[in-house]
Formats: sequence, C-alpha cells, structure tokens
Amino acid sequence: MWYTHVMASLTTGFTAPPKEERTPSSQAVVIATTTTGSLLAANAARTAAYIQNRGNRDVFVAYGATATAATGVLIPGGGTFFEENYTGEFSVLADQGSQDVFVAEFI
Repeated sequence: MWYTHVMASLTTGFTAPPKEERTPSSQAVVIATTTTGSLLAANAARTAAYIQNRGNRDVFVAYGATATAATGVLIPGGGTFFEENYTGEFSVLADQGSQDVFVAEFI
C-alpha cells in the first residue's frame, strides 16, 4: 500500500532519543486567539517540542514570531504536532475564537 512507503520515508533519518529517555522540561497550556501570540520562546537547548490543539477549531503554529493561516502549520481541533531540532520561537494563531493549546518542551 502507498501509505506504508510514505510512513517509511517519513521515519528515515529519525534521530530522537528513545521515548523512555524523554522528559519534558516544561509544560503549559496557552490560549490561542485570532491575534498571533507566542507559544514557545526560543531555547538553544531544546531537542523537541510537542504541541496539542485541545480545542475544536483549527490553530496555526509557525516557526518564528508571526503565525498566519498562510504560513503556519495547520493543527486541526484535537490534533498534535511534534518537532525535533528546532530551537527558535514558535507562535500560534486560532482561526476563530480562542483555543487551548498544550505545549511541552524537551531538553
């Protein structure tokens, strides 16, 4: 099946430490609104970040200080996003109203 090949290519070069060795150094719930806000500050020691949209509407997460619907990563309601080896700032934007977004940073 085609998805087997896609999944294999997505995991090629995966260098994350084993899951049992990962402990979040910080965890928080941020309220995303229709105005771009900071989700996670830059941190040179960060190895990974986990983001979960706990709301029921879309949010957009961007690398850097200005999340927009056009430039952000779409995380649908209930969806998650995991990023490794990016140490810069993350910003967030809700498409409507306000949405709770959980974020954990791994060092």
